[in-house]
Amino acid sequence: MGHECVGIDYSPASIAYAADQAIGGNLHCRYVHQDIREAEYGTGFGLAMLIYGEFNIFRPTDARNILEKANVALTSGGFLLLEPHTFAAIQSIGKRGTSWYSAENGLFSDNPYLCLEEAFWDSTTRTATVRYIVIDASGGEVTQHAQTFQAYDSSEYRAILEESGFRDVEFFPSLVGTKNESQNGLMAIVAQKDK
Repeated sequence: MGHECVGIDYSPASIAYAADQAIGGNLHCRYVHQDIREAEYGTGFGLAMLIYGEFNIFRPTDARNILEKANVALTSGGFLLLEPHTFAAIQSIGKRGTSWYSAENGLFSDNPYLCLEEAFWDSTTRTATVRYIVIDASGGEVTQHAQTFQAYDSSEYRAILEESGFRDVEFFPSLVGTKNESQNGLMAIVAQKDK
């Protein structure tokens, strides 16, 4: 649509993929391989967005810092678009128990592996934690990974956005504005930078 975009991601593979797509589509996009908690966002943007539920993987203090940095990056009256998880979706992640799967390759390795998963819900901190125990199929090496999701209800999303300098906070069932099964467990929030 002719917009100039900057993307920031911690994954080198995601940055490489996005850069290839931008080149192939002759798009005016620049991609930066950095942690969004530490990256400089720049200024003068009309829109800042954080999608795919990534907002919920940050501790509340880091989430607030990200929102404040996004606010600084926006022009007066600029918009923020978030696609966070619903409270119920995160609670569901934490209560799904244990499972396992095998893969020829995937997120944890380019080689065949077995992945054991266990999930926990902490009602005090309102977090879901998923632990992954990955066993390499050829050599038997074991690696462990964990991921924690912070749950927020609508009033908490509104509060953290307003505390970070946003107003006119609106909630939608999905990025397309209506319930969308392909985005189950996610919602969309649009807010405007204070002028």
